[in-house]
Order: sequence, then C-alpha cells, then structure tokens
Amino acid sequence: MRVFRSLEEVRAAENLEPGWRRALERVMGDLTSAYAGAGLTYNPDTEGPVVLAEMGDTDDDWRGLMGSALSDAPYEGATLEFGCFVAVLLMNNEYGYTLVVPDAPWLDPKALSRLIDAMG
Repeated sequence: MRVFRSLEEVRAAENLEPGWRRALERVMGDLTSAYAGAGLTYNPDTEGPVVLAEMGDTDDDWRGLMGSALSDAPYEGATLEFGCFVAVLLMNNEYGYTLVVPDAPWLDPKALSRLIDAMG
C-alpha cells in the first residue's frame, strides 16, 4: 500500500498505472477543493490520507493501518472510477481513509465483494 498526503505526492509517485494515477489525482483534488471551498486547508494528519492498495498487501498490513482488513472494513460507500474502487472508511467524525483499490486480478475475492456491496 502507498499512503498519499498531497496532490504533489501523487504526481511524483513512480510506477502507477494510468488509471490508478487518474483516480488518485481525482480523489486528492476533490479533497483539497472541498476543504478550500469551506475556507479550510486539507490536513491528512487530522482528516486522513488517501491510500492506494497494491498487490502483495496483506490483511495484517491493512489492520495495522486502519484496524480492519479490506474484506472486513465498514465502508461508508464506494464508487468505481478509472478501473479502481474508491471507498471511504470513517474512523470518527473527523478522521477517515479514502481508499483507492484497483479492480485487479490480485484483489482478494472477499474484498472485491465487500467493495461491490459498498457501492450500494
């Protein structure tokens, strides 16, 4: 997994599939714009970062980051954009994770099912 805290980090990231980069740029751009529209500055340390799932991530990796595996996370919702699931997991009223999970053959079937369910 890769954790992104700014649009600049996304743009500087190496080895990203084009669709993944587009999804990350859209999400990060929307976050910063939403906060700016409210007269605030997006702070990933207090509001939560954007996280890209990658092949080889384990359930323990995800539990270490957000307390649950991708297949068990209580998502607020999800969409499918540029070949990636974009899901939101709120930890409390102020902090949450925005997850970008490629719809790729390596994605765990249970996680895939959970993300599809979150799309409502």
